[in-house]
Amino acid sequence: MNDSADPQVQGERCWQEIGVWGDQSCSRLKDEVHCHNCNVFNENSRHLFQRAAPQDYLEEWSQVVADETKEIQTTSYSIVTFRIGREWFGLTAGSLVEVHHFIAAHRLPHAKNPALLGLVNIRGALQICISLRRLLSAPNDARSNEWKEHSSETRLAVIERDGEQWACKLDEIDGIYTYTDTRLRPPPVTLSKGQATFTKGIATIQGKSIALLDEELLFHYLKHNFI
Repeated sequence: MNDSADPQVQGERCWQEIGVWGDQSCSRLKDEVHCHNCNVFNENSRHLFQRAAPQDYLEEWSQVVADETKEIQTTSYSIVTFRIGREWFGLTAGSLVEVHHFIAAHRLPHAKNPALLGLVNIRGALQICISLRRLLSAPNDARSNEWKEHSSETRLAVIERDGEQWACKLDEIDGIYTYTDTRLRPPPVTLSKGQATFTKGIATIQGKSIALLDEELLFHYLKHNFI
């Protein structure tokens, strides 16, 4: 993913080789965080939809549909790791749509759920902004004012499931890593109620204990409480 490279020349799908779906060796990932934010990925997507379909396209896909479905065992996952308070968490990289520098939210009057921070303007559109810190009961929540406590590492991330999006404040984003189910440990009994509810397991990545969030439960909760 090089700015100077012609996206059509880089039609080798660099995002699957050195990007978030590959070995994550791309030098631009540190700044872009996710291939969705990269102009090379966007240019290739545009060219993909504009190109003419191959002559054998329908025949090939007819054969694919006709073939019996084969179960594929997948044990490796790409996750983005981030910090909230003193704790580290992880979500699958595919759930992360984009990342922005910190911006304040417009608070909603009479909001009853403490995890609802308000609305933020992202690319000219208003997004619901939630507090994962409050939802997960991360340490220091009771004494914190989330919109006053931020640093140069603070980011606003947009996560998505089934076309629905939410923005959430992250104190720091570490990077994207690969883990396998065999490295996942059960959550300890010392976790707070919120963390225990939404955590499916603990993985050790780069020397850190990462709480892998149960995305089925997390997004189910978000859909039923913040839409």
